[in-house]
Amino acid sequence: MSGITRSFFIIILLALISGCATVGSMGTHIRGSYYLNQGDYQKGLDEFSARVKESPDNPTDNYYLGRFLLALDRPDEALPYLKQAAALSPRDSEFLFWLGVGYWGVMDFNNERAAYQKVIEVNPTHIPAHVYLGHNYLDAGKTADALKEYNAALKLDPYQPEAMYGKAMAFKAMGRADDEVKAWKEYLKYYPDGSLAREAALNLNQRGDFSYRNHQIGLRMVTLDWIYFEPGTATLKWEAKPSLNVVGNIVNSYKKFNMVIESYYRDDPQLAQARGDAVKNYILKEYPDISPQRLSVRSFGRPERVKAGKKIYVINGSIVFKTQKQ
Repeated sequence: MSGITRSFFIIILLALISGCATVGSMGTHIRGSYYLNQGDYQKGLDEFSARVKESPDNPTDNYYLGRFLLALDRPDEALPYLKQAAALSPRDSEFLFWLGVGYWGVMDFNNERAAYQKVIEVNPTHIPAHVYLGHNYLDAGKTADALKEYNAALKLDPYQPEAMYGKAMAFKAMGRADDEVKAWKEYLKYYPDGSLAREAALNLNQRGDFSYRNHQIGLRMVTLDWIYFEPGTATLKWEAKPSLNVVGNIVNSYKKFNMVIESYYRDDPQLAQARGDAVKNYILKEYPDISPQRLSVRSFGRPERVKAGKKIYVINGSIVFKTQKQ
């Protein structure tokens, strides 16, 4: 299983950790969801272990016991209870879905796939099942099937982040470069933060597109949209301001570093300097608590050369942010 796809599962698992099943006692669901929401997995395990011991044929109790064991990273122990819950309530899509997650936890990918397929048979609008099934197919090299599942999820929720990311990964695996670039940019438009955004930007850059880039600002590696200027001028376009506000917020919040603004422009050192100054002046104006001494500009009347993957790319005009220790 690829590392990046495995991270998808972790993200979804955390996002869905408080999900409820659709059958059983409401009081049971309230108790189980309470422990999951609070992160009190051991307390939940203790209570539901006692419940299952008393009523071994209660599907909801088995389900929650399995959930707590999964949350405690004990999938081998969780799987029998998740199987029992699904066997006792074979039409419950949540029981079936988490059975699939349990199979994934023990790396039984064939049964994992079958569980998600069963979920979709029972409930065709179950978005996480489509997404997880897509991940399963992608790991197995069944990229066309993976793309179909991601598209099914996105039809139900056009902004589902893991499906958007998975779609780009599927295009990458299929060698559909133009579609891949479009998909990465769509993902980054809505989800520009976090480790997956950084990976998305790297993948985009490796296709020769630098509309999003990762910048080291203080202790953080931050994914930023392109810093746009009016053509041939040092006038910032409004599209540049959200990224500059991110930079300004970080510099303003963490005082123990200085920042260098590198500005490149082919055959025009004066314009390169003016653009670097425009970026610096915008940040200082919007964040007056930042000392001007903490920002410096380095301008270059030449294109920037960037290595992405195994290639070197030449960018005629660009802005790059770099950290400098005080």
